[in-house]
Amino acid sequence: MKNQSLTARKSSVLYITLFTFCFFIYDGAVCGQIEINSILPPFSKLQRPAQPTTIALSPDGSQLVLGTSSGYLATISTITEKMIWKTRISQGYAKHATFALNGKQFYLGEQSADGFIFCYDVSKSRKPKLLWKYRLANDIDTSIPENPDDYYAWIQYPGPHRIAATSQGDLIVAAVHSWYKDGQSLIKSQLYRFDAKTGNPIWKFPSERPLPMIIRWFDYSHDGRTIAFVCDKHSADQSIGDLKPGSLYIVDGETGKIRWGHTFTALTPYFDQVTFWRGVAVSPDGKSIGVTTNDGRAFIFSEEKPIWQEDLTTPIEISGIPITATSGTVGATNEFIIF
Repeated sequence: MKNQSLTARKSSVLYITLFTFCFFIYDGAVCGQIEINSILPPFSKLQRPAQPTTIALSPDGSQLVLGTSSGYLATISTITEKMIWKTRISQGYAKHATFALNGKQFYLGEQSADGFIFCYDVSKSRKPKLLWKYRLANDIDTSIPENPDDYYAWIQYPGPHRIAATSQGDLIVAAVHSWYKDGQSLIKSQLYRFDAKTGNPIWKFPSERPLPMIIRWFDYSHDGRTIAFVCDKHSADQSIGDLKPGSLYIVDGETGKIRWGHTFTALTPYFDQVTFWRGVAVSPDGKSIGVTTNDGRAFIFSEEKPIWQEDLTTPIEISGIPITATSGTVGATNEFIIF
């Protein structure tokens, strides 16, 4: 049935996106759907089909936030399947959204010339209220894509790779700016911990200047004291310093200082460098860290030491041709690392 009460659906509603539709799933069955194009004004539909780029469900399951590739944002009731509010945040790309754990605020990051992080209050009114915003481009710079009209020009703008709300009420953000200038690949990244109430940074890592590598992904312990991230590539205009590409780094969540790091060796002869995707997970108690690399290897670390390694999807030669697949994502509980 479509009209179950909020109490019945509170923690059971799921959602998926497929091309231009968002589906609501309750107890294993599709109980509703929303066309992504419905949150766009008519004229925008003439340009190109809407693509869902980020989606987030409130902790109580009552609201869904949906962002698109053209910068539109909507909040939708999962009970009535009606749109509560919609707006356009920018000319850029709605990159990543998440709710505070108390459900009273949601956060959205855009990939655009400014790369803003927005915080909205959704607790008191039908229309979300903007509480604060932070311009990432002030730290990691902005740029003009080499071909601004290209469909993928947004990739060269600054924006967040991940936004995460902690149980302590703070916000952790990994911001990345990777672009080309005069034929050179330039990179600036920054890891932040924000006071989620004010939008002021509690700390930035690195504190002196942005990291000249791509922070691919991060994860953190339940108490927020242990944050792990993986980084790769390197900006052509910077020399390699103490922090190396192809590495895992552990940051103290309270101070923003490095605790320890591990640089992975390239899997030769098939690869000359180590890269990642969403390849790091921290157990809730912060004692174990799982890592996957794009060359197909998996690792588990405990107390600064690698205690396990396995070749999951490393290259296999078939008729002299190496075939491989990336290891992809990784998850962690206190008892298991899940690859």
